Amino acid sequence: MAENLVQVRVDAIRRLTRRRASGPLGRAIAKCPIEDVAEAVAHLTRGETLFLVDQIEDDVQAGELLYAVDDRDLLSILEGVSIERVSLWIAGIEPDDQADVLARVPEEIREKVLAHLEEEDRENVEELMAWPPDPAGERTSVVWGRRRELGGSMSIKKRSR
Repeated sequence: MAENLVQVRVDAIRRLTRRRASGPLGRAIAKCPIEDVAEAVAHLTRGETLFLVDQIEDDVQAGELLYAVDDRDLLSILEGVSIERVSLWIAGIEPDDQADVLARVPEEIREKVLAHLEEEDRENVEELMAWPPDPAGERTSVVWGRRRELGGSMSIKKRSR
């Protein structure tokens, strides 16, 4: 039964995206688990994927989508969206997820995104990326828990123009 519900959601997102139904698509994305949105993205063209991500209003949800999509779709999204916007999305997710996403992208993109993060946040992500993958999440949860105890938050460096 749950598999059917997932498939219904994925199909609905695909149909709304292909019809360019921005209002209904935005509402559907906001209500669906991000894994279902990522599954729908796997079946879309690059242009459709970029239209879909443009409908996501919540930076945290967009960051979670970057974490959930496969490498091909991640690169497709990153090539079609400004570094500033991607940096906002990345800043909204947990540091260990940030490190996981950035480890999957070319170094040039990674460096540009890191340059837009606050210094402390950038240092935390770089520190996490230096560790080998940790499936239990022990080291990363300690860093994240400490940031929460200290009232820390992920934020973007404001640039003067």
